[in-house]
Amino acid sequence: MKEPQVLVLGDINIDAIVNADRYPTEGGEAVAQVADFRPGGSGCNTSVVLAKLGAEVWHWGNLGADPLGQMALNFIQQSGMHTDLIQIRKEHQTGFFIILITPGGQRTMFGSRGCNSMPLQQDGVKDVLNKVGWVHISGYMLIANETWQSANWLIKEAKKLKIPISLDPGMCTIHNAMKRIEKLLPNMDYLMISRDELRELGAGKPEGEVIQRLFTKGVRNVILKMGEDGSRFIQPDGQIDQPAIHRPNEKIYDTTGAGDCFDAGFIFATLNSSNMEECLRLGNLAAYQMITSPHGMADVCQDISNLWLKD
Repeated sequence: MKEPQVLVLGDINIDAIVNADRYPTEGGEAVAQVADFRPGGSGCNTSVVLAKLGAEVWHWGNLGADPLGQMALNFIQQSGMHTDLIQIRKEHQTGFFIILITPGGQRTMFGSRGCNSMPLQQDGVKDVLNKVGWVHISGYMLIANETWQSANWLIKEAKKLKIPISLDPGMCTIHNAMKRIEKLLPNMDYLMISRDELRELGAGKPEGEVIQRLFTKGVRNVILKMGEDGSRFIQPDGQIDQPAIHRPNEKIYDTTGAGDCFDAGFIFATLNSSNMEECLRLGNLAAYQMITSPHGMADVCQDISNLWLKD
């Protein structure tokens, strides 16, 4: 299997995952059944899984010079990805989110993007672009003006080199930067979007109608992440479906980051010239590994690619 080379632009966070039996009223409290610190950030999640699958990965993002930043950097280094393009911002804190999970898997998030919203240095990025076969952008980077400029610059440079570009917009970006997503659509080779995000993007219009509009805007391929219904690859002239993985004896712990892991699996398989069913299947498997791992990203199997081949 080849070693794909990928550049990811996205947030790096530390997440505090809190499992509680209920959501408290304002001013109240809920005693956590489980609390856990984990590396997070949608872009970082994708980078880590790509590295664990065997890709050579460069992540372009910011970390603070604080204990959380050191925690995140240690984990990133352990995953095997390159850290050349990760900048340490002494004047700002590392991104930090508290994610409250209540029975039924509902997630409520509070947090700060911290230095993720600060400007990014371009030093060395062009050199990396001359090596990679794919550029992936996490939608959070479209929200702040400084990182929006970095995303635009990166897309322009990648287009010059004819490097495939994918975007995972994310619900927060759809709510806060819809016009910026619209502006980028003509440049997207792959739009990797969940069914809920697609519904929001289309303001509740029928799914098929929204997807056709994406194609008229210039999107080449749509990858629809459908949760327990699996995933779907869509082009103007047809689609391919892949069912989700269901193993009754395995417990679902938390769906946080599942879509980011799917992105990594799909990109890795695509760069290995797999057929589309296999690309969707590895995406589904990477997402499934995430949601059935007791400690999330820190616990995702280091050998997903072998599991993929055996599954």
